[in-house]
Amino acid sequence: MSDRRRLALVLAGGRSRRMGEDKAAIAVDGVTLLDRTVALAREFSDEVWVSVSADQTQESVRARHAQLIDARPGEGPLGGILTAFDHDPEAEWLVLACDMPGLTREGLGALTSAASKDATSIALASAAQGSDLPEPLYAIWRPQMRNRVVDALDAGRRCARKCLLEAGATLVEMPSDREITNMNTPEERDQWMEAQR
Repeated sequence: MSDRRRLALVLAGGRSRRMGEDKAAIAVDGVTLLDRTVALAREFSDEVWVSVSADQTQESVRARHAQLIDARPGEGPLGGILTAFDHDPEAEWLVLACDMPGLTREGLGALTSAASKDATSIALASAAQGSDLPEPLYAIWRPQMRNRVVDALDAGRRCARKCLLEAGATLVEMPSDREITNMNTPEERDQWMEAQR
């Protein structure tokens, strides 16, 4: 059984280029994606931090949350994850993208419950039903992953999924594939909003 302190990192440092607007600020049912993700993460962790770039700290949607500023800007999610490990190297980090509108308590409960029962895996990641691919931005990254992240970034590899695959992350199947659906483009946003009507 794992007795590590669990902190949450909500990744909101991206530029949302494909979306054409700030994904973190998109409102679903009157709540921004970032606020919604932070609120859910708070239920499953001891502290919640939002990963941001240095030039995003004063943006209104991010400024109301505790922030970790990327120490390695331009390195994508792995840069944010390394910043989290450097902030607290002893904690296990629940890492969540801010652009998953289907995130639920049920899914987070499944992931964190599996982590609480499993002290040996160095990472646990959500996965679509029947998939053998980890979702790295809906995962628990344990301290043993820090050196793997450093090695990947130093070698110019920025793929968080590959990092978890090489580490043999334990997969936790989600109750619905909607749980791990990202909203990256205007088309995906519109499809999501239409499906909610």
